[in-house]
Amino acid sequence: MAGVISWACSYPLDIVNTIIKTETPQNTTSSKNFKFLRQYKALRITDILVKNYRAHGMSFFFTGFYATIMRAYVCNFPVLPIFEFLNTYFKAYVI
Repeated sequence: MAGVISWACSYPLDIVNTIIKTETPQNTTSSKNFKFLRQYKALRITDILVKNYRAHGMSFFFTGFYATIMRAYVCNFPVLPIFEFLNTYFKAYVI
């Protein structure tokens, strides 16, 4: 649950980070979904936040959030059982 909360807090900034990384002066993307990227001359975080919030609302910053959370569960699920196995193994055989 802590992972979901941390993703929920950081996901909007991850969207902004993606916009900054994908926007270049040579960006000529013609896709309908990415036309908003070309409107930035100077990529500042506040400009990106304000313009996209006004244009798309808060839901824009959580696009793809559910897929990320599902991936997080699948990727992080085995961590605790593996930790417990290794902890038991090292206590029994190594120490």
